[in-house]
Amino acid sequence: MSDLKNIIFQFINNRSKQNESTTSRHIHRRFDIPISEAEEVLKEFVTKGMIEEFYDDEYQENRYNIKNKLIFIILISDIHNFNTEMNIH
Repeated sequence: MSDLKNIIFQFINNRSKQNESTTSRHIHRRFDIPISEAEEVLKEFVTKGMIEEFYDDEYQENRYNIKNKLIFIILISDIHNFNTEMNIH
């Protein structure tokens, strides 16, 4: 997973911890990437089972939350293992 995707996932996780969902426009604005790219990243996370997608009738848009907090712990562990293997500190 690229560094940007890891950062986006952490952003979604942090918002979820505050009981806030995330939309593609949040990512677009925060990371200055096209909305279409933000949507691709979100769809990839949904496909991998990392986040869940739901439709917000009030705002008429798809929103996303962390599906399982354990995945975040596993992801951080994988990053640590990768950094150790690459001798990055």
